[in-house]
Amino acid sequence: MSSTVLTYGAETWTLSKQDEYRLSIFERKILRRIYGPVIDKGEWRIRTNRELYQLYDEKDIVKFCKLSRLR
Repeated sequence: MSSTVLTYGAETWTLSKQDEYRLSIFERKILRRIYGPVIDKGEWRIRTNRELYQLYDEKDIVKFCKLSRLR
């Protein structure tokens, strides 16, 4: 998800715990929109966080921001 627009200037950010929490929520929201719901036993349901992270096999946005600061 390391989108150029979302993470522009991430190397200069100072992230508080609340900022990290909000970024994680935003990332999961976007991933749910991209991957969409699934049919489970004939019912539509949203994907769990675990399912999202299994499908999206990259580091999360908070780790990306922290690593870009170290560069």
